[in-house]
Amino acid sequence: MYRTRTSDNWQKLPGGFDTVNARQFFPAANSYALPDLKLESGLSIPTWLVPYKSRIRNKEESAKGALHGYLDDYRLESLWSHPTRALPYLAQFGAVLTPDFSLYRDHPYPIWLWNTYRNRWLGAFWQSQGIRVIPSVSWSCEASYRFCFLGISQKSMVSISTIGIGRDKVALKLFSEGFRVMLEQLRPTTILCYGPLPDTLSHLANEQVGAEVVYYPTRWEGLRAARRQTEG
Repeated sequence: MYRTRTSDNWQKLPGGFDTVNARQFFPAANSYALPDLKLESGLSIPTWLVPYKSRIRNKEESAKGALHGYLDDYRLESLWSHPTRALPYLAQFGAVLTPDFSLYRDHPYPIWLWNTYRNRWLGAFWQSQGIRVIPSVSWSCEASYRFCFLGISQKSMVSISTIGIGRDKVALKLFSEGFRVMLEQLRPTTILCYGPLPDTLSHLANEQVGAEVVYYPTRWEGLRAARRQTEG
């Protein structure tokens, strides 16, 4: 066989060959082909949440918590672009929340759908690798309700974030409306909330579907609390 100086380069696929992870698909019971996440049975409520790429040295402690992806999108891109590379790191934790790729209300519909697909695909991929997964649920305006709750089992533990809605009246209104639809469609048993949740919504979750709401402070809340203790 004739060989050239570049022959070896054709023995394997280039690194950017499959940027959309089209070499592996997962079952989907919806017309948008959003992968279905399996219901995790016997999943304990995490004692704490830490952001992606945090280092936890104590393995026993890491098994009690969960890893979240409530970060700027660019910090999550490596999870999508190199899904197998992060597996040993993710496996340290008791559970991993699916990454919260943004659904900004001023973004076009295809971006909402694409980011929701990436959320579900990574969750399904991690489950296929034996990692326990908690779905992160997010929505935008009413148009996103067509797909943003698909692929998540009813009566499961889910996670949400309230980052960025406190001082934005429009964002708070859209979040509250979507929260009500989420309760109707998913009927979660437990809602992990990263950031403060308005009392009215917390009471609604408990009264409407009997869901327990578990609150986790954000990184900035922790920093502010530490500063207050120092100044005091």
